[in-house]
Amino acid sequence: MEELGCDRILFLGDTMDPMNEETLAAIKCIFASVQIPCHPVIGNHEICGPCSAADFYREFGLPSSGDYVIEANGFVIICLATPDQSCLAQGSPQMRWLENQLVRFSDRNVFLTAHFSLLLHPCVRGWKNDGMQQLYEPQPVLDLLARFPNVRAWFAGHKNIPSKIVHEGVLHLLSPQLIQAPCSYAIIDIHEDAIVHATHEIEEQHWLQISRDAYGTDYPERHGREEDRNFTWFFD
Repeated sequence: MEELGCDRILFLGDTMDPMNEETLAAIKCIFASVQIPCHPVIGNHEICGPCSAADFYREFGLPSSGDYVIEANGFVIICLATPDQSCLAQGSPQMRWLENQLVRFSDRNVFLTAHFSLLLHPCVRGWKNDGMQQLYEPQPVLDLLARFPNVRAWFAGHKNIPSKIVHEGVLHLLSPQLIQAPCSYAIIDIHEDAIVHATHEIEEQHWLQISRDAYGTDYPERHGREEDRNFTWFFD
């Protein structure tokens, strides 16, 4: 990504499983090996080990809440900590913090990142729906976002199948993942009036084989639909 000219990398959770001293040290070493800023948010797998959410926030220099703001190239990215589906509950301190940030940046294009999504994406509907992709209380968050027409997108991980929904003028997008075959990542170009999204497959055969050995290859749906992998989306 650094060689391709990306100016920052967002990790949307489940970067470590389990999170322990060894995996934390490894990830921090990888982040330090490049000049491009790396911005992690916590996922549910990070709290499935001996370390805690507080350890994650401390080790990566984040606020004690895990929520933080990136200002870049004239726009704003609000990074939200969602280690479990109960986060961003109505009336919670986290929801009040989010509302304050949206008011603060109401004159700029705003993008949000979190581990969990707010909507049921096409890739997990029907028999694939295990109830684990959304926050428990998504509607108050959706209602809050609808009050701010400058909010452009919500980028989430967790299910890690490229999939998108446009809801009340906001693009809700799931990212691919690096770990489970077929392994891929997304590059998102943000313009004044558009998002250009491109999905890139991992080419390193060694890492692909490790993924196949660990997880198998019987998940072709993980590629996602072509219209969700590579597209341009215009906003007003």
